[in-house]
Amino acid sequence: MDASGNVTFPANATCSGTATGFGVSGKVLQYVVGTTTTQTYTGGTTYLDTGLTATITPSSGTKILVMVSQPTFTEMHNTSGQAEIYIQVLRDSTVLGRGSHGETLTSNGGWSNSQGTFSMMHLDTHGADGSTAVTYKTQYRHRGTAGQSYVQRTTEVGDNRATITLLEVAV
Repeated sequence: MDASGNVTFPANATCSGTATGFGVSGKVLQYVVGTTTTQTYTGGTTYLDTGLTATITPSSGTKILVMVSQPTFTEMHNTSGQAEIYIQVLRDSTVLGRGSHGETLTSNGGWSNSQGTFSMMHLDTHGADGSTAVTYKTQYRHRGTAGQSYVQRTTEVGDNRATITLLEVAV
C-alpha cells in the first residue's frame, strides 16, 4: 500500500474477504413493475383510476424512482368543441405530478382524434419505514367541451400496454 492508500496487486493475485467503505448511494435495492392492458374511457372531468398500479415496501431513507408509460387516445366525432386528456401520478393519495397528453382537439362536426403515450419520471421521497407498503398509480380525466378520453386503447399504431416501474434507490 502506498502513502495515499492505493494497493497494487501482482498479476494473477487472488483476494478474499469483504470490501467495505464503498457506500451504496445510487444502488438499486429492488424494483417492481405493474402493467395493464384494460381499456377504459371517460368523458367526465373527475379523475378516475386507470388500472395501472404497483406496490413496493421500501426501506427507510431510500427514494423511489417512478417511471410511467401509458397509451392515451382522445377523440371527438360529429360534434363541435375541444377535448384533451389529463393524467396524474399518485403515491397512495398524494399527487406527485400531473400532465396533459396529446394535442387539444378542435372539431366542427367531423372526426378528430389524438393518440400517443404519456410518459413521466419522478424521484419520490416516500417516507416509508421498511415495513409499510406504498402504492403508486395513475388516474386520468377528460378535459373539454365534447368527446372522450381513453387509456390503454388498442389502435392501429401500437399496443395498449401501460407500465409503471418502481426502482428503490439507496441515497
